[in-house]
Formats: sequence, C-alpha cells, structure tokens
Amino acid sequence: MFNITSMKVMQNPDGTISVISEDEKPDGFIEELSVESVKSEVSKSLIDECERLSQDGRTRFIFDKHLTNTARRKVSYSKQEDRDIDIDEILLDDYYISDEREFELMPSRFPYYDTETKMTCRWSKHKMVIDWFEKLGFKPGLSNVGPEMDQSFILSVYDDETGGIIYKCILRIQPNLFITLLAEHGDFIENIKTVYKGFFKKKQILRLLDKTCPDIYKMVVREVKLEEILE
Repeated sequence: MFNITSMKVMQNPDGTISVISEDEKPDGFIEELSVESVKSEVSKSLIDECERLSQDGRTRFIFDKHLTNTARRKVSYSKQEDRDIDIDEILLDDYYISDEREFELMPSRFPYYDTETKMTCRWSKHKMVIDWFEKLGFKPGLSNVGPEMDQSFILSVYDDETGGIIYKCILRIQPNLFITLLAEHGDFIENIKTVYKGFFKKKQILRLLDKTCPDIYKMVVREVKLEEILE
C-alpha cells in the first residue's frame, strides 16, 4: 500500500512542484515544502505594501527572487544578462512585489502571496479556490487526483423541459491557481465559446459567467456576488 507519510513535495527551480520519495530529490532541487502547511517567510510589511498597491484594481503578487533568477538564467542569451542576474542576486531582497504581467510570463510558477486569495499557505489557497467553484456548481472531473496536479471541473446547466444541456463551462485549475475557463453558450445554430485565461480572479470569473450564462443560472451568480460583497 502507498504510504503518503513517506512522500515529500519539492519545489523546482521554475516554481513547479514534484511529489517524490523522502530519499530522492529532483534535479535542481531548491526547497523542501511541508505538505501540511506551506507558508512563506514574507514579512507583514511587504504584504501590507502589496495590498496597498493592489488598490488600483490590479492583482499583486510576492515572488521569490531566487526562483525568478533561476528561470531567467535558463533563457539568458548573453553574458550581460547573466551579470545583471548576478547583481540582482546580491542587491535585491529575497522577496519582491510584481503584477499579473510577470505572472503570465511564467504561468507555471508559484507566488508566495497574492492579493486575490490573501493567503500564504499554498494548500489553503487551493482549497479555497476549489470550494468557491463548487459553490458555483462546478463538478470535479473523475481523473482529479489532488492539488499537486492540474484539476478539471465542469458546470452544466440543463433545460427544465427537454433535459438537454443549454450551457456548459469547462474549468482547468493548475496547482498555482492559473486557470482556464471555457464557456460554451448560444443555440444549436451558433455555438459561442468565451475563454478566460489567467490567475484566479473572482470578479472577472463572475463577470464572464454573468455575461454568458442563461437566465436560469443567473440567480446562482447573483447569490455568490452578494456573498462576496457581504464578506
């Protein structure tokens, strides 16, 4: 029988994670992460500044300088770029604030903090996002195995009279909360597909659902919106 207590989650240089035996370490191993609670060493003052900057409506992230520079070295094409990275390693703080543009340049990386979930524990973030989508009626795919792997969900809205599907949303969640949401709507003559790709953002997701879903489902969206306002 597989013994989960003998496994560890390791963080790779590009920000992805690997589940391996305690006795093994993947190439380029940087940091061992506790499965139960993955918390960063980010200071409260940096988190406060991150929140302040996000008041302009843009999601902010706190990233690890060392993981960023490791990824930069992989695509470096000149000695000058390498020197710049070496200088950053010396002068910059271990953690720094950035925005969605940097996140989308390396969509497989993990931020240590984000102003959308407001959490530092990776597993708590993932659970919160899953719970939120399930509240909206999304059902998990049969092949989902856990938060360390990509997970799929589907939302289906049925016609009360015919029993046929009149609206479908397909959701893919990566472990770092980069999501792809594909909404299929319209009628049998014109099937329209609307896509959202990016970091998990409640307002944009609710806006997409409200724009594309049939009236029969809009009450669910309104209830979740109201709940978000009252929190």
